[in-house]
Amino acid sequence: MPNVQGFASLTAPTTSLDPMLGWTIHEAISLRQQLRQLGDALVIEAQVAQGCAGMRRASDAGLVVVMTVIEGRERGEDSTGTVLFEPGDVIVWNTRETLAFATLSPLRKMMIACPEAVIRNFHPDLIGRGPLHLPGRHGFGAAVSGYFEGFAGTLAEMDDREAHAAVDTGLEIVARAARLVRRDAAPRRSSARLARIMSYIDAQLHDPDLDSAEIAAHFGLSVRSVQLLFAEHGTTPSECIRQRRLNRCRRDLQAARRTESITDIALRWGFNDPSHFSRLFRRRYGVPPRTLVRKRPEG
Repeated sequence: MPNVQGFASLTAPTTSLDPMLGWTIHEAISLRQQLRQLGDALVIEAQVAQGCAGMRRASDAGLVVVMTVIEGRERGEDSTGTVLFEPGDVIVWNTRETLAFATLSPLRKMMIACPEAVIRNFHPDLIGRGPLHLPGRHGFGAAVSGYFEGFAGTLAEMDDREAHAAVDTGLEIVARAARLVRRDAAPRRSSARLARIMSYIDAQLHDPDLDSAEIAAHFGLSVRSVQLLFAEHGTTPSECIRQRRLNRCRRDLQAARRTESITDIALRWGFNDPSHFSRLFRRRYGVPPRTLVRKRPEG
C-alpha cells in the first residue's frame, strides 16, 4: 500500500474516492479525507457532503474494510439489498463485492483497510459472505462503535506504534463481534436455504432422477453441503423427496378419477417402479394404495 498521510480535498462529478479502494463517484461531491499508513493497514478518515453517491465493482484487489459511521447517515446497497447506516454503525466489507452508497446527510466516517491475506491470517472472522452490519444503537455494537469513535478522536495525537496497536485492537474487537453475529445468524440462514431447496424439490417431484446431486447442482452447492443441511433438520434429501412424493400420491389417490390408475399417479410423482411404490406406500401408511382410491358414484 502507498505510504500516505495528511488531508486531501476533492470536488468532482465523476472520480474515484480513492484509487486503491476503487470507488467511482456519480454525483458531485465535496470530500475531505485523511489517510495514514500503519503497517499493512490504511486508516482513512473522511468527511463527505450530503448527496454524494457512487459505487465500486467487485475486484481482485483483496482488501477487507472496517468502516465506522461517526456522524451522518448513509445508504448502502449490495447484492442482498439496501441497508441504512447510522451514527455508531460498524460495517465490514470486501473489495471482492459490488457495492453502492449514497450519503443522506453530511457524513463523517473512519475506515481501516487491510489486505485480505493479512485479515485471513490474524482476524479470519472478518471474512464472510457479503458485508457485515453491526448496528451501534445497542448491545455489543454500541461497545464496538464507542471504541472506534474514541480511536478516531485521538488518532492524530498517537504515534505510529500506538496507532498501530489501536488498529489491531479494533480489528480484534470487530472480529469477535462478527463471530457472535454470524454464529447467531447461521440457524436463520440454514432455515432460509432449506426453505428454498424444499420449494425446488416440490416443483421437481415429477422427475424420477431428482436427488442430492441434482439439488446441489441447481443451487451451486456441494452434495455434502446439501446432505449436512438436511442432517441439521433430522432427515436426508432422499427421505424428504420420498415422503413428499408419497404425500402427493396419497392426496391424488383419495381424489382420483376412475380413469386414473394407481400406476398413473405413481408415475406422475416420480415413482418409476409401481411395485416399489406400493411397498413404500404400505410401509408409510399401513395400507396398500388401492384402499384409498375413491370411485365416483354411478349414475
